[in-house]
Formats: sequence, C-alpha cells, structure tokens
Amino acid sequence: MFLKVDEKKFNTLTKKQKKYFRIMYGQSGVLFITAEPGVAKSAIMKTIAKKLGFQYFDVRLSMVDEIDVGLFPYRKEMEIDFEDTTGESVKKIISVMSYAIPEWAWDANQSPSIIHFEELNRAPLAVRNAALQILLERSIGTSFKFNKNVYMLSSGNLGEADGTDVEEFDRALNNRLIHYKHTLSIDEW
Repeated sequence: MFLKVDEKKFNTLTKKQKKYFRIMYGQSGVLFITAEPGVAKSAIMKTIAKKLGFQYFDVRLSMVDEIDVGLFPYRKEMEIDFEDTTGESVKKIISVMSYAIPEWAWDANQSPSIIHFEELNRAPLAVRNAALQILLERSIGTSFKFNKNVYMLSSGNLGEADGTDVEEFDRALNNRLIHYKHTLSIDEW
C-alpha cells in the first residue's frame, strides 16, 4: 500500500514540485530529469523531501563505485534440503553469494524517503547498471526490496548542449525512463 501523503504538506509544494512528486509517487517509471549543471536539480528534490517531511538521500553516481550502490558481494551459508541417493531427505549447508545492503538503502526503508541518483548519464557503466537495477527493480540483489514509501528518481546533464561528457542511453533504457527537461524561471530562482 502506498503512503498517504499529508495534503497540507503536499499543498506547500510548487506546481513543478507537485509534478515531479506525482511521477515518483506513481512508481510506474523512473523520473529522469536533465538540465545544465547548477540548475537546482538536487535542490528541488531536497526541497520536496523537506516540505513533505521525508528523508532525502543524494547518491552522486559519478563519485562512487558499484559497491557504494549495492553491489558489494559477500558469501553466506544456507541450509537446504535435498534427497540423497537413497531418496531420504538430508540437510546440507551450501555457500551462496549475496549483496550487502548499503546503510543508506536500509535507512531509506525505515521512513518515507526520496532517493536521488544523480549524474546517471555520467556514471561509469558498472555504477550506472547497479543504480538502474535499483531504480527499475526497486531491489538490491534478490532479498532486499524497497518499501512503497521510498520514492526514487535520477538526474543527469545534457551533454554537448552544456559541455559535459555524458553517455547516451540506448532506446531500451530510454523507454524505461520518464524524461523531463528541468528548467527554472526567474521567479523559481
């Protein structure tokens, strides 16, 4: 069940903030906002979280590695039942690989939160893939699932238009993202 957002708090959001939050709230796609550097992509998301009383997590993908995003493998032991050669059920301990859950992900699940994966199109491939798994699957590995009260988005720069080096996404990925070009008017500044 989705978190019911406090109407009074929601009404403190600007028109643009409401639009962004509604897209995240639907959780039927991944909001991907793009703009030139310094046009308040982070600030607007931080403000939405603050006005709604949510936690805000800023994950700068160009400054981390895949381990920081949830691909830190570890070995764990599991007990399984299997039939031996006589057909009897036997318990056996096996080792399996899993993923350690980053502290920010665990914390996000504790109360309403917005997780902002910044610079998605500037991140190294392994980091981008780890972030995309989280954004698209709302999980880390096979055992950790994000709660419905965790809202996610990603952002990036424009590339040639703003003088930044970015990776162009292929059509399959682009179709999974809800693209929105972020601008600010003088009044919004």
